[in-house]
Amino acid sequence: MDCGTVIPLKKSGFCFERETEERIGLDLVELAQEGMAGSDVSQMSAFFTLLLRQLEGDAALAYLCAQAIEFVPEPGRPVFSRPLLSTPDIRVSIIGLHPLRPVPMHDHPGQWGLQQVITGRMRVRRFDCLGEQSSNETLAILSLLDDSELGPGDSSMVTPARANIHELAAQGIAVVLMSIQTQPRVVRPQSWFIPENSMLDSPGGLFCNRIRKRFCG
Repeated sequence: MDCGTVIPLKKSGFCFERETEERIGLDLVELAQEGMAGSDVSQMSAFFTLLLRQLEGDAALAYLCAQAIEFVPEPGRPVFSRPLLSTPDIRVSIIGLHPLRPVPMHDHPGQWGLQQVITGRMRVRRFDCLGEQSSNETLAILSLLDDSELGPGDSSMVTPARANIHELAAQGIAVVLMSIQTQPRVVRPQSWFIPENSMLDSPGGLFCNRIRKRFCG
């Protein structure tokens, strides 16, 4: 396994200090993999807490968070996203969401993932897909699992088998997240899910058009 590399922020002119790069090497990648081995959100939250502690005071991280807060969506770039750490197994990023540009329902095929709020508040709705479906099907029926509002330190998780579809929206002001995702060995196309009805609590579930992933709206 690659022990993990920090990607220089060439566009911004910032990069992580060498001692920071060493601190978030193999030990943190292994901790992330241990957390991803189960569906316990507390394990992954512990990983984020440790990672943020390791990065405390780092100029590049502070710069990224400031950039994420100031981010304004534009065509082809609906969210702010910058990688902190990338290996063949794990990807850790800083994500910024603008309050006027929610992220529609989408899936993460074969991935474990967790998002932890650094600043701001975020509404997260998580869904399961009812029945076995292939990525080629254009209609999906979703069941709402939970609808939560998260603040700093709160986390939300997706897993390959459950809650693999979610929808994210900043509440009032921009929200900054730290996101970690596994890199699946076999990747099938991701999808957006566009609702045909608004009856989330209907017995038949939420009927959606399924579209190969490409940002909508």
